[in-house]
Amino acid sequence: MYRAPHACPVCAADMQTTRLSCPTCGTAVEGRFERSGLEKLSSEQVHFVEVFLRNEGKITWVAEELKLTYPAARAQLLDIVTALGVKPAPRAAQSSERQEVLRKLAAGELSAEEALQQINRG
Repeated sequence: MYRAPHACPVCAADMQTTRLSCPTCGTAVEGRFERSGLEKLSSEQVHFVEVFLRNEGKITWVAEELKLTYPAARAQLLDIVTALGVKPAPRAAQSSERQEVLRKLAAGELSAEEALQQINRG
């Protein structure tokens, strides 16, 4: 079975599902049906989601399986979240801010006290 196209091959507009049928009895229903968010993803994004689920949401494992760097895997996950129209949880933004503070601490750009203050403020 083929995957339903997302874009019109003529004008590139979003395609719309208008007919569903039962392969067993042949019953068909026509109308305008909304696609689920996952159906809007590219095949590469669906593959990433499958790997993500198989690895219990552990980005490190996903990155290893897909032979990506951790930041590249996180970026792909964020792209998928955006494609689904979901806003990342506030703690996700806090996590990236903390990562930046820790990076600056490791690089000697911040003292331990300054890093702690920034993390506690965030």
